[in-house]
Amino acid sequence: MNINISQAFSRAWHQALANISIVIFYSVLSYFISFITQFSSNGLSEFLSEGNVSYEELIAALEVSYSPPQIALCIVALLLSIVVVTAFCRLFLEMANGKKDIKFSVDSFALPVATYASALGVAIIIMLAIMAFAMLFALVILYSSKTMIYVSTIVGVALLVYFFVRIMFVKYAIVDRDLNSVQALRFSWKITRGRFWGLLLFIITALCVNILGLLTCCVGIVFTQPLCEIATANVYVQLLMDAGLYTNDIEKNEI
Repeated sequence: MNINISQAFSRAWHQALANISIVIFYSVLSYFISFITQFSSNGLSEFLSEGNVSYEELIAALEVSYSPPQIALCIVALLLSIVVVTAFCRLFLEMANGKKDIKFSVDSFALPVATYASALGVAIIIMLAIMAFAMLFALVILYSSKTMIYVSTIVGVALLVYFFVRIMFVKYAIVDRDLNSVQALRFSWKITRGRFWGLLLFIITALCVNILGLLTCCVGIVFTQPLCEIATANVYVQLLMDAGLYTNDIEKNEI
């Protein structure tokens, strides 16, 4: 069955307009966290952009960029990101479920500690998977021919795209189904089975929407980014309905 992309964005448009204050606040928090993340790595990125750096200069830049204060700032940004994304996923799901008069307050962040722990666990699992993939790719580069490197790059990118499409609903599964990290990954993998191409088309559509937002002097992205998140929540609900798993109640689904 296909993904109804137009319906997802149409519903998301009306839901976003009806909850415009939540949409704007989400964008403000997202850009604040992005600023912290960029600030924590700004020194190294600016240094590398100069080009023609020596090994000694690179080591010195790494020591500054990955000093204890910078590492602490990265950790703070990661934790803030997890809290904000998880809390707003719950709000976006409420919109997708048709809830009216959604209120945003400090209590919106009052989710169970286990929910945030599961979200953190997923982030760690994904980072470890990416690191393992990067190490494997580095070995290919060191010990393979140019042709093999090109082939490995194409295959590797395809596998990464496939992997991230299949787990794109993990954060929604965590807040909606009260699942731990592994269960949420398995649940997202389950509901996206046989939907890869439709979901990939949805992601490309969302990317185009955000590009349009950037073209409006970067002002439109304040609206288009959360719009795409709400559309994703609508697609998640659509997949649950198609699989006969939809419910408005928060209940643990045994996988």
